[in-house]
Amino acid sequence: MAYIIVLLVTCIAAGSEAYAAALAVYNYAKASGDVTGLDAVIDEMGRRFNRRSNTVSL
Repeated sequence: MAYIIVLLVTCIAAGSEAYAAALAVYNYAKASGDVTGLDAVIDEMGRRFNRRSNTVSL
């Protein structure tokens, strides 16, 4: 049972690190300015990293 918990925590940590790395690449791409062909990639990544409000609407 303890191995399952360790595996779960490892998977969560790996996913978190992958997300953080992809977000860093996205921010770098946005800051790099006008690069031919990069606009489509930035737009596509922007959909993934679009900030959503945490407020609850009633």
